[in-house]
Amino acid sequence: MNSRERVLAVLEGRKPDHVPVVPQAGDHAGFIEGMNFEEIYHDADKIADAHIKAYEKYGYDVLAIQVEPSWPVAESCGCSVTYPPDKCPWITANIIEKPADIDKVKVPDFWSHPATATILNATRKLSDTLGSEAMVAGYMTGPLTFALQLMPYNNFIMGTRKDPAFIEAVVQKATDVARGFAQAYKEAGAEMFVICEHDLQMFSPKTGMETIVANLPKLTEVLPYNVLHACGAIAQHLTIMADGLCAVPNLQFINFSHNIPMEEMVSIFGDRMGLCGNIDHIHLLTAGTPEEIQESCKKAITAGNKAKAFMLSPGCEITTDTPEANVKAFVEAASLYGSY
Repeated sequence: MNSRERVLAVLEGRKPDHVPVVPQAGDHAGFIEGMNFEEIYHDADKIADAHIKAYEKYGYDVLAIQVEPSWPVAESCGCSVTYPPDKCPWITANIIEKPADIDKVKVPDFWSHPATATILNATRKLSDTLGSEAMVAGYMTGPLTFALQLMPYNNFIMGTRKDPAFIEAVVQKATDVARGFAQAYKEAGAEMFVICEHDLQMFSPKTGMETIVANLPKLTEVLPYNVLHACGAIAQHLTIMADGLCAVPNLQFINFSHNIPMEEMVSIFGDRMGLCGNIDHIHLLTAGTPEEIQESCKKAITAGNKAKAFMLSPGCEITTDTPEANVKAFVEAASLYGSY
């Protein structure tokens, strides 16, 4: 099997030759090619070529230009973003401060904005170059997390108590924008959509049900294959949200971090949902030995294979400072310990 066939097998409920690897490489691919962050976010050809080289170097199965695209997308909606050459970008001014500001946010033309066009044109180049042999994915922050990009965190958190109707309107706007970006990814040739919820752990499971689960169907109907990525120590959230998540059409996998043991996720979802994770990207991949990494991967594969389906992945994005030898050890573990 080639990489695309391997991923399609698990997405469609068939057995692959071995466990697929979802690397979540993001900026790492540009960094190892000597790119700075300004280039990574604004040079489509260069970042696409960097990802092609990373795929050839490491041999993983899923390619995506950005694992954290919320800054460019927020900028396209009217937020101000700083792009320093030596650090990840950050939002310096939000577009929504009060209810009257919601109407300022429109679903933009992502192909015409410089930063989002970079992601889309680079995704198209990946699809044109490697789409027949590897799975090309697009990442986007989900309804809750992207709402927190459009407005200040403090305002959002206080608004959940003081003005829930306002917060609901912001979440709906965030969902509309995320859906629009999914449609742009589809035009660019992506087949898989990864919806990222990084901030669920700051809120109650009830908020997760009302903001994430309720709006996921609007996002998962655009592309044929969908993954929900949820960060943090949120086992309780996922336990409460599990039935709702399993009922979302076209949601095939949950990707989660090392904060939740694989065995616990199997107990929560059983044979109802594919699991993707959960190697420690913060400490283990950056500072562990290749042997330690492969042992952790072996444990994850052994436990994860008891789920409906399993893909090996870091808990979140592989950081720019992760040694290449450690990424190679991580990818190799899938064939060493995950062959069928």
